Amino acid sequence: MTQFSLDVGAFSTKLKVGGEPVVVVPSLAAYDLERGVVTAIGKEALDTALKTGSRAKLFRLMDGGAPAEPRILSGYLKALLKTVGIRGFGRDTVTAAACGGASDLDVKSLLAAVEEAGSKRCTPVPSVIAAAAGVHEDPSQEQGVMALIVGESVVEAGIVSFGKVAAQSSGRGGVRALRSSIKESVRSSAQIVISDEVAFEILAEMIDIGQPGLNTLAKVWGRSQENGEHTSATISARDLAPPLLREVDSIAAVATTCISRAKAQLVSDVAYRGIYLLGGGARLTGLANYLSNTLSVAVKLPSDPELAIVEGLAGLASSPKVDIYW
Repeated sequence: MTQFSLDVGAFSTKLKVGGEPVVVVPSLAAYDLERGVVTAIGKEALDTALKTGSRAKLFRLMDGGAPAEPRILSGYLKALLKTVGIRGFGRDTVTAAACGGASDLDVKSLLAAVEEAGSKRCTPVPSVIAAAAGVHEDPSQEQGVMALIVGESVVEAGIVSFGKVAAQSSGRGGVRALRSSIKESVRSSAQIVISDEVAFEILAEMIDIGQPGLNTLAKVWGRSQENGEHTSATISARDLAPPLLREVDSIAAVATTCISRAKAQLVSDVAYRGIYLLGGGARLTGLANYLSNTLSVAVKLPSDPELAIVEGLAGLASSPKVDIYW
């Protein structure tokens, strides 16, 4: 029997089929309004929406840990399976990550979308439990394991012990909020409007969150706020740092809230063992060091922080006791 592991995020969707490598596709779908079907996914979805104009609408799959449109997600999953040469889930097992900030209704919507895509049985697993397994920790052990997941639009933190989420916290923000901070700072200081892509390049390549005082300079291109023409400006990383660090501090606040909700022994476990930093924002330069200094706890960065959840799901799916984690 084939095992499917599924992590649907706001930025990208990860699918692992059995022991095969993880397939990563942007969480975008082009939906044909006349025919009522998903016609393209990932990068091709954007091209399709631009070419077909008003006939097709571009959808992002997730919003705050919940499916934005379950029927769109279902069509996306069907198309995703086709890209790996599979006709459908059939009667095979699907294990899906459930965001800590999602409500019971949100989780039911996710499961309904997976079932509509052909699954006969889908088991949801909290993201932080999957994350613990993905960094080679045993979620069923007594000692607490803490994960801090910085996603595209949601930040979630959780402490796992005895196979359960013993404490958790979540909040809106993540990489999207960090990009928005960069865009607003550039607009205010240089009077140009930059794209999300340029903002992310600045964030990933120019900013060292752990050393916000560095005066790195870079030339960026955008559109003039005055006349809309293409123009450029030289910006300083030091000028971008103050508003950016406010968003980073909100990430730290999610972790702090989670720790405050835990029992004393679990807090001791976290202090001794540290926190795993995961998700799409984990690799941002200096973020782990900044959080470690802010939280006064070691913050550890695994080798593949973006894939830890789906890899953890795959490991849990092979256990006959996977149902105990929900």
